[in-house]
Amino acid sequence: MKKNNFFEIIGITLWMLVFITPVAHAYVDPGTGSLIWQFILAAFFGMLFYLRKIKKIVLSLFSKRTDED
Repeated sequence: MKKNNFFEIIGITLWMLVFITPVAHAYVDPGTGSLIWQFILAAFFGMLFYLRKIKKIVLSLFSKRTDED
């Protein structure tokens, strides 16, 4: 089997696995949904605080320093 054919077969197989799937009747209990929302909110607010700190460091690096004292 040639290398090109191998990757072609793998690509077609992955495409079929992703796009040709049966309907899933899934259930997420309220505790899991609540945990997911808590994780998303914690990541968002953590990112805001982290970006604020990075902004402060970057601005201090590029601001003009005056030695008037």
